[in-house]
Order: sequence, then structure tokens, then C-alpha cells
Amino acid sequence: MPDIFTEDTPQVAETETKTAKTVAKAVAAINPVHLFTTFIKGPRGISFAEEEDDEDILLFLRRDFITNVPWIASTIGLIFVPFLIRFIFVSSGFSLFTLPHNISLVLLTFYYLIVVGFAFANFVSWFYNIGLVTTKRGVDIDFTELSTINVGTAALSDIIDVEYTQQGFFQSFFDYGDVRLRVEATGEVFIFEKVPRPTEVAGTVSKLIGGRG
Repeated sequence: MPDIFTEDTPQVAETETKTAKTVAKAVAAINPVHLFTTFIKGPRGISFAEEEDDEDILLFLRRDFITNVPWIASTIGLIFVPFLIRFIFVSSGFSLFTLPHNISLVLLTFYYLIVVGFAFANFVSWFYNIGLVTTKRGVDIDFTELSTINVGTAALSDIIDVEYTQQGFFQSFFDYGDVRLRVEATGEVFIFEKVPRPTEVAGTVSKLIGGRG
């Protein structure tokens, strides 16, 4: 008995492929990805492990750079803490104890190593947490704890819904937010967190899945 469910599959796959290629052609600008790039169409010079020969990357995404402001401000504040403490003690003439110069230098060096480590960990977390939208799938690369990489993918054919949210004045003013892709097979939600121009990202994915979002 012929399998009635397999006859339409090539047509569906062909339709989705044509839709993806149409969107790919609409991305006219082919641009290099720079150090601080957070949103770019048609990125040039990048690839990922499971990328197929006929697969094109349409969008490259990172968290909006403005989301780095809290840890950058904290780092700057921590840099000046020793100077502030010294100023307070010298101004007040108060001293609990006096450490030898060599020990003070070691403690100060150790303190600034911690500060540098804090800044480096936050920068790496931002830099290597990447979202990609290709002609065939969505890819979410999460880099955590400086040693763990989690890569999640969702085929366009499995995505049944796409939506975005911008919470509060800050996200609306700087135009960034979360884009959620709902996967049909598992019911899971695939999230690009705090990415720039979420309206455009959601619109691109919606076109790729044929307006089902």
C-alpha cells in the first residue's frame, strides 16, 4: 500500500526551500562581522559546525551592546575602590594597621586580577553568546562559565510560531528584546535574548516559515 503521507513531503520541502531562498536574495548587503557587531544581515566570513553547503546565514545576532553597561560600570567602579579607600583613610587620619609595602602590592595585584577576571568573564559571555538565522534553521550558541558551550538548533520546518517582547521603557527606547520561536515537535521555546531590532528579527523568521508565525 502506498504511503499517502509521503507524497506531499517533497512539495512542502520545495516550497520552504523557495521561501528561504527568496528571503536570502532579499538580504542584499553582505557585511563583515566586527568585534562589537550585535546585528547584521548577510554576515560575511562566518560559519558554524553543522552548516550545510547550500545553507546561507541571513542574520547574525548578539545581545544588544547596551546590556553590557551594568558590568562595565561595575568594573570601572571596582577599579577606583582602592583609591577611594586610601583617600578616606588618609583624609580622616584613621588607620587600623599598616601593612608592609610588598604585602600591600601583592594584595593590590590580586585584587585587580579579580577585577580583570570579572570583566573578562562578562565580555566573553556577551561575545560568544550568538544567535544565527539561516535559510534552514535558527541557531543559538550559549557560552557559559568560560568552558561550556551549548548549541541549540531549530529547523524552520519545525517552527510554528514566532513572537517578540520588549519589556519596559529601557528596552523600547534602545530597541532590543527577546525573540521566541516555538518548536512544533517538542513544544519548546527557542529564545534569542535581548537582541537588537526584535521586530525585524521576528519578521525575517516569519517570512522564512511562510507566514505561519
